[in-house]
Amino acid sequence: MDVADHKSPVGGEKLQEWLSKILPEAAQLSEKLHLRQQEVQQFEQHKSTIKRYATAAAATDTLPGIGLVTVPAIQAALLRYLAKQYQITWQRKDLSAFIGTLGTGFGIQYASHLGIRQLIKLLPVYGQTIGSAGAAAVSFATTYAIGRVACLYLFHQQHHNAASADELKQAYQQTFTLLLQDKRHEKTE
Repeated sequence: MDVADHKSPVGGEKLQEWLSKILPEAAQLSEKLHLRQQEVQQFEQHKSTIKRYATAAAATDTLPGIGLVTVPAIQAALLRYLAKQYQITWQRKDLSAFIGTLGTGFGIQYASHLGIRQLIKLLPVYGQTIGSAGAAAVSFATTYAIGRVACLYLFHQQHHNAASADELKQAYQQTFTLLLQDKRHEKTE
């Protein structure tokens, strides 16, 4: 753009056209970034409570058979707590919608892994030591990841825009994997 003559700059129309196209996109991107920062800040406020629920789930899952009942109950209590914090009424249909957003595969995988962990703990020696420790680590990671994803889901509900299923699945998988890697790293130190 040539601005030698400020009263009629050459190329000004093209610049104006380009700015009118790019500015709404930039504003939208800025809004998304701002919402993401708000979501992370809200999650940080609930992080220690989520850790407490995850620790309780892990502790109860060390005992054979007990975790089959207590872990889902603790996770349901965590979801109700978080919904209350986000000022959202959480009913059975909302829980189904939340799990449905994570996908059918999540529900099947969750149930089968929980059952297998309980069976392994019934094995003499191995199950009562290594099986219990493994079950506790997985229950902690699962509960924490569910809490993390619930915060993301509830934040979007609170702001009347749905989180994408892919975003929720990715957040769950990243959180779960990171926590299990941290637990394995702790054992090797």
